Amino acid sequence: TVRPDVAKAYSQVINAKDSGFNTAFSLAGIDLNHELQIISRYSDAANGEGNYVSYWYAPQKFAPANTSNQGSLDSFNLSNGQLIVSGWHATDYSQVENNHYLILFDNTNKTQVKSIKVTNVARPDVAKAYPTVATAGQSGFNANFGPVNLTPGYSYSLVSRYSTLDGGNGDNGQSKITDYWFNPVTLDQQATYVDSFTKTDNGYNVKGWMVSDQSINKPNAYLILLNDGQEIARTKVELTDRPDVAKVYPSIYNSQKSGFNGEFKVDSAKANGTLKVIMRFTGDDANKNFSDQYSQDYPTNAGNFDNIHVTASQVSLSGWHASTQAGNKPYEWLIVLDNNGQELYRQEITDKGLGRNDVQNVYPYIEGANKSGFQVTMNIPTKMQGHLVRFVHRLTDDKDGNGNFIDLSSNPVLVNLQYNLNENGINRYILNNHINHATITVNHVIPSDTTDVYSETEDGKPNMVVVHETANPNDSIWGEINYEKANYNKAFVHAFVDGNQIIEISPTDHEAWGAAYPANGRAVQFEQVEVYGANNFARELVNAAYYTAYKMNEYGMIPSLAQANGTGTLWSHHNVTQYIANGKTDHTDPDGYWANRASRYFGTSYTMKDFFELVKYEYSHF
Repeated sequence: TVRPDVAKAYSQVINAKDSGFNTAFSLAGIDLNHELQIISRYSDAANGEGNYVSYWYAPQKFAPANTSNQGSLDSFNLSNGQLIVSGWHATDYSQVENNHYLILFDNTNKTQVKSIKVTNVARPDVAKAYPTVATAGQSGFNANFGPVNLTPGYSYSLVSRYSTLDGGNGDNGQSKITDYWFNPVTLDQQATYVDSFTKTDNGYNVKGWMVSDQSINKPNAYLILLNDGQEIARTKVELTDRPDVAKVYPSIYNSQKSGFNGEFKVDSAKANGTLKVIMRFTGDDANKNFSDQYSQDYPTNAGNFDNIHVTASQVSLSGWHASTQAGNKPYEWLIVLDNNGQELYRQEITDKGLGRNDVQNVYPYIEGANKSGFQVTMNIPTKMQGHLVRFVHRLTDDKDGNGNFIDLSSNPVLVNLQYNLNENGINRYILNNHINHATITVNHVIPSDTTDVYSETEDGKPNMVVVHETANPNDSIWGEINYEKANYNKAFVHAFVDGNQIIEISPTDHEAWGAAYPANGRAVQFEQVEVYGANNFARELVNAAYYTAYKMNEYGMIPSLAQANGTGTLWSHHNVTQYIANGKTDHTDPDGYWANRASRYFGTSYTMKDFFELVKYEYSHF
């Protein structure tokens, strides 16, 4: 090419004015870590050989001194339906590979989605973190891919590429590139929240937001109201701007447009169970190919007995009861049921409609929740004393407490638990000598993963306590514990007691293997070590009764003796053999041990009925 500047400097050289060149070499197979040298050659042969004259330019090494390759993706933002990314990619190879590209790659289909060329921006924070990388201070990027064709559930990676090629995606098979693959992002996220659920004149209003990557190809948003799992209303909503949601969930598609404000027109008679809102993204058919998220439950009959205070002769109760069906039920009644559901007592409540703004704040969708409070005092009839009962608050349209009604039940309440420690000489000895229990020592030497939760109860929690006796007249409490520690794969209980200690060796949230199933799947179980001396035996009984009562209280059991039908919370190993083992065990403890010590030291007997009175005594002190 023409170079007049060279001709001026070298006028004596023929063709100096035509000495320029501008060409490109493929870098395929070239190692930039090597020294590279350019040779300019004039030749009489077309292939550059033959007779020639060469000029060797100074050798050059293009690879940087620092060859590290670092990067971080600060943001992968799909909140406005377009892909906006920011981050940094620092490598001194960019001094040679000075074209910067960002590539969106579909990991699921192994295809490139889109590539854009970007201009780097300053990142002083990166320069501070990587001071030996010369280009770190100008390694940042902020780029908008615009609308891109994405598929829900697919995995995508952003690739940052420095290249020697100025065109395409920076790679033509001959260019030199340095890539950094950022952590993949899978489009499988979703989130939702109901900000408010309130009553209106015609039904309910629900406000909140809903986001899902499924909305990429399911752009229509619906709200569906369920009553006990059955649809009773639905409405299509247009999603509105929620910058607060976009800020928290920038990587979920279209999270900026996520707000909803929906109205359900509902006959109040149909909203009489547990309400729930479905937030649905769907295509053209709202009943096919949809993606659902669910709200919390909204009960339409809610309440609580905030206080139940039992004295020797009266029960004072207070609380609240709010229901969507209360509008035509002006009467309120207190009804008392025994543990079998038989009515023991009823009384109309006149101190009602008390202000409860706290209830209104939690249940704004129940009309009248702000005046749902009540309080009542009742005298305890004789047939209630010492019994396990439930209190029922009833809203009804009948002045006598029947008719159409809606009930709210309390948890079981033991009314003035009655016990008698004077009938048995050992219990009387314990009472007269003020014998107190030991403190429970927790030393779980049995691995907690040996067993799972209780397999024979509906909630996985124990519903009975089994009393054992070791039948070993010559061992100590630690001798027994160490034996079970070494042999727990064969059998073990939860705890051991003697006259001085209560030691829990296994967590009572899991089963023990101390009796046959189904008892193992239902019971907290402990062993009594055989002790000697009247006082020592009495103290052991107190420790056993205390541990029993403590566990009953912990798991919500009420003391009751084992029955042949499998009910009851207090069991001996003998009871298990008699009533529920079906031949799987034949043990009769602790009957023989108790009979021996009772006769030997007190000249009397001791049975499960006597121990039951002691358990009730300890239980009454919780």
